Amino acid sequence: MKIDALRLLAFGPFTNKVIDFSGNGHGLHIVFGPNEAGKSTALRATLGLMYGFGHTVQDAWLHDYNKLEVGGTLRLSDGKRLNLNRYKRRKNDLINDDTGKPFDQLQLDALLGKMDRQAFEHAFGISHQSLRQGVESILAAGGELGHALFAATSGLNILKQVMAGLDEKQNSLFKPRARKNAVINADMAELETLNKDLRA
Repeated sequence: MKIDALRLLAFGPFTNKVIDFSGNGHGLHIVFGPNEAGKSTALRATLGLMYGFGHTVQDAWLHDYNKLEVGGTLRLSDGKRLNLNRYKRRKNDLINDDTGKPFDQLQLDALLGKMDRQAFEHAFGISHQSLRQGVESILAAGGELGHALFAATSGLNILKQVMAGLDEKQNSLFKPRARKNAVINADMAELETLNKDLRA
């Protein structure tokens, strides 16, 4: 599943603002802006769309609680698009915008791979704060524990693969006790032989 569009219809400082992620085939989109531009608000809106607003909403300062609304276009694995709108309601808060009928949260949970809100936020909502926490965990814990913590807090599970690739490259260049296999070790052995020949 891919988010093709996020519609900030009445949320935080936004009214009828659409962020288009369809991207003409581009796989990576970067949302940037100065402090207080609304980046974190857009992330909270995305979480609200996927999982509901919850009991209290910190972004209800321009629009009344009963007017809060976010929407999104989700592109499913079969290529079909699903247009959903989420409202601040106790019942029927998730609506299929194409049919005007309520959409079952359990169906959306299935489309999300049954990933809960916290896991979704960690995997796809990397903030400056969570990124800093991940880096600090590496520095504090070090080794495999640090890598695991960083991957868990940031969703960057590829980190272990990258580190394994770097270790492999390092071992191909130099091993402390190797004599011939690693490139630098072989060169050092050759240099030692040449120095012996030179002395002779």
